[in-house]
Amino acid sequence: MLKLDLRREPYWLEIGGDVAFYVRPATTAVIMAARAEAGKDAAGAAPGIGATRAAFLKGAALAAILDWRGVVGADDAPLAVTPEAIGAVMDLWQVADQFETRFLGPAYELDLEKNVSSPSPAGTGAGAPVIAVGAPAPGPDAGPNALTLATPPSA
Repeated sequence: MLKLDLRREPYWLEIGGDVAFYVRPATTAVIMAARAEAGKDAAGAAPGIGATRAAFLKGAALAAILDWRGVVGADDAPLAVTPEAIGAVMDLWQVADQFETRFLGPAYELDLEKNVSSPSPAGTGAGAPVIAVGAPAPGPDAGPNALTLATPPSA
């Protein structure tokens, strides 16, 4: 089942403490912009999922954040929303983590829902055929931690 209940208008996303971001919804356009930004940012970075993920989160923040409250500069004055400031805020792992959980989390859940195969009526394994019938027992050199397969009763 695919439930269409995603937001369509900008909204305030509470990040924690006194910090909130006014964001566009996580639409296809926002996610595609984040992916494009991640491709550019991660290209010169050390290879690895961490750099790619961080670049994706920054890209999503750049595409989504329209305004914020509770973000101040070194002089305690409110900080303007600029690409540089968004990048600096997303360099704080706690903020990036909350942004991912609260902003992208619902989109991740929707991605999980897209598997339209229904579960087996009697449980996940009840509908699966037995595939280990007739498998030989472990040999004498298999050792004490060998896995022994029991032959299922004939149907």
